[in-house]
Amino acid sequence: MNFRFALAAVLSLREGLEERAQLRLERTQLEISHCRQALEMVPELQRAVLSMRERQLAAATPAAELHFQERTRQGLRARARALQGHLSELLQTREQQLEAYQAARRDRQALSELRDRQLLEFEARLARQQQRRADDQFLSNSRRG
Repeated sequence: MNFRFALAAVLSLREGLEERAQLRLERTQLEISHCRQALEMVPELQRAVLSMRERQLAAATPAAELHFQERTRQGLRARARALQGHLSELLQTREQQLEAYQAARRDRQALSELRDRQLLEFEARLARQQQRRADDQFLSNSRRG
């Protein structure tokens, strides 16, 4: 006689939901990491552009080149603001996904614990039945002999 968990299909579904929630959370965490790296690069780029501008000022560079450098600096500032906004959104998303993952994990754990308890009960019943058969066999043999 084999153990059969009546809610095995539901447990399998819960495991899948937990896994998908975990993958979404990991993907968002990776995006956060990339966004933070991009944000960390902005000040370095700004310093490089400023340094180039200072060299060009000293070298009597045409106004068009200086204008280009200023537009580049403005673009970097805008990029930093956009990255900061995106990072804020990602952090909020991560919090929501963390809550969803934790809920999925709790649901799956509840079913896993139920399955484990039922398996223990099944094994105990099976052991009692086997012991009862062994006892009956012993009594039967002792009466004959």
